[in-house]
Amino acid sequence: IEAGKGASRPIVPAGQAAARLTQAAGARPLTAGQMAAATLALSSSDRIVAVQGVAGAGKSTMIASVARLAAAQGHRVLGLAFQNKMVGDLKAEAGIAAQTVSS
Repeated sequence: IEAGKGASRPIVPAGQAAARLTQAAGARPLTAGQMAAATLALSSSDRIVAVQGVAGAGKSTMIASVARLAAAQGHRVLGLAFQNKMVGDLKAEAGIAAQTVSS
């Protein structure tokens, strides 16, 4: 993780993220918290961005918007989870490739 800090270019500049995410979200607009997390994920120069939240907070909805925008920019999003159930949730609800951390 340390080696990945500052090791890449942002996918979208922070100043453009909100407008682009609003477009990517489509019929499921992001909340302020989701928008903040998505903006961080897209505008960070770190290779790994972790998002944590309680069940039902909208993490999968946020990740789906991030993945759509990242794919439009030629990037791939990989979800990492501790349990196979969470991997299945990421695949089904966010529509992204996912695997367990130990895979």
